[in-house]
Amino acid sequence: MSRISHIRRLSWLGIFSLLVTLVLSACGDNTAAPTAGAALTTAPAAATTAAAATTAASATTASATTAAATSAAAATTSSAATTAAGGTTAAATTAAATTAVVSTAAGAATTAANATTSAAGAAATIPANYNKMNTAVKGTVRFGTWEGGDTITQINQVIDAFKKIYPNVDVKLEAVPTDYGTKLQNQIAAGNAPDVFQIGDGDARLFVDKGGAEDLTPYITGQYGLDQSIYYENVLNIGKVDNKLYYMPKDWTGMGVYYNKKLFADAGVTAPANGDWTWDQFRDMAKKLTKKDQEQWGAMYFDQINHRDIYPILLANGADFLSQDGTKIQGVLDSDAAIQSFNFPNQMIYTDQSMPDLKYVKSNGGGDLFNNGKVGMFIFAYWSMADYLGAKPLDFDWGTLPLPHMTGKAPTNVIYWAGLAMNKKSQNKDAAWEFLKFLSGPEAGRIRNQFSIKAVAQELTAKEPRYAPFTSVAAQYFTPLPELRTRFFNDTIGKYLDKGLEDAQLADTKDFTQVVKQAAADSQKELDRLRAQGS
Repeated sequence: MSRISHIRRLSWLGIFSLLVTLVLSACGDNTAAPTAGAALTTAPAAATTAAAATTAASATTASATTAAATSAAAATTSSAATTAAGGTTAAATTAAATTAVVSTAAGAATTAANATTSAAGAAATIPANYNKMNTAVKGTVRFGTWEGGDTITQINQVIDAFKKIYPNVDVKLEAVPTDYGTKLQNQIAAGNAPDVFQIGDGDARLFVDKGGAEDLTPYITGQYGLDQSIYYENVLNIGKVDNKLYYMPKDWTGMGVYYNKKLFADAGVTAPANGDWTWDQFRDMAKKLTKKDQEQWGAMYFDQINHRDIYPILLANGADFLSQDGTKIQGVLDSDAAIQSFNFPNQMIYTDQSMPDLKYVKSNGGGDLFNNGKVGMFIFAYWSMADYLGAKPLDFDWGTLPLPHMTGKAPTNVIYWAGLAMNKKSQNKDAAWEFLKFLSGPEAGRIRNQFSIKAVAQELTAKEPRYAPFTSVAAQYFTPLPELRTRFFNDTIGKYLDKGLEDAQLADTKDFTQVVKQAAADSQKELDRLRAQGS
């Protein structure tokens, strides 16, 4: 994926959080930021009972009470309580119904319904002493963000809540919606970067190697530390570089599948009852949903097939982009298993003709194909949810499902993530740490409707279970991003592979073998050059 495309997707995280706030407020989300020292726990009725024990009918009926669902209330309510296609969505998307898939020694995977342990299914609480606060800190903390527009209102609400607990700390918000990354790099080089700043996952390694991000490990485990168990472990681990924690989670999303219940019913296709399904089943269902004479497609990705979207299939095939030490691309990216992974969607496009090609997608509005009822299954992140539940409700009943997994393999997923860092050269690190903890903690999570805190995520998915495939379910299967292995990822694989894939798709290339091999060779050559010059 190009750096611009990736920044675009990351910026949606902030916009999405704001829209979720508006949507969930219609569900009675009147949670206020807690006062200093208040014990934080999930509301049992909302987070534990609804997420862990409600039936498909009651869970989805609750989700239908959102104001965003008003336009589709009749369809949503009736379908939510029905069988198979309707009930399975709620069952698949409630946090309780999504349990970890554990591989056996033979490599087979147990189903999600039968797994006995699950971070998503267990009721989460926030210990009263989760945050060892140092309220004696004082001074000024500068906070750098790429957010803009209405999202700034939420950030100011977070700052106001923080100052009620830390009255002697003055937070200066520095919003840079345009060219944020370039300005931040220049500030770090000049030694005048903000004390706390946002970072995108594609640049996480860069700011560690350049000395911009402070190692947070001694802070989170120190005298004024934080109980790490309140976070999804795999999400918190995304902020680690070389096994040290440099970033706290801001917001994130995994990948999931939106599906059109009407097209499923018309084609006699039943959604998986427990959200456990394979890529082979996905492909077979896409064929059944396709009606070429009506320009109706079985499945599609958002706008193009890029490295991040293919990563779950790559991992499931035992493949990867580059070596674990970040030095070898050739022999890894162009392995047989990797090439097979990249060719999987091509087989659906050209052999099955159940997925539109890139030219068709670009000329017909991208994701609007699903929105207009022309696609049965849509692989994307949770960014579309705010539209579907808010200003742009769909005129058909829809559900969400976790990503499929390879037959006999455990599920995999990929994260789109934004983190929070402390400036290594900050002159007020104690106050910066308190603010950083607050920004990534449950108080800010409730204000901004973000899913990093398990208990807050359960509250949100109890109100709208269809979020779960992208959040509480996906979080069980994240692995550290390959971008964290080298700061040159965007300048090598991100540049040559994604550009090669896009050009190949526009040229109707039916086999990506040579494309991937050429990208691997070009990426390796550039990586060797950049490492040699120490850029």
